[in-house]
Amino acid sequence: EGVLLTRATSVVEKGRQSARFADQIRRGAKPADLPVETAEVFLTVNLKTAEKLGLDIPDIILMNAKTIIR
Repeated sequence: EGVLLTRATSVVEKGRQSARFADQIRRGAKPADLPVETAEVFLTVNLKTAEKLGLDIPDIILMNAKTIIR
């Protein structure tokens, strides 16, 4: 509550990614041979907080947000 913007990854997706890597290692893959993967990052915008602060959030930011709190 009160946060203006957040960028975070999905804990569920990070868990799936970790499990996939663990399974590959368990099956004999060398960790050094596994590809580097980054988790998808999601943007959340809190328009209630923006309004309280007197801020206008540009449309381009809102278009890229996965979640908008109104």
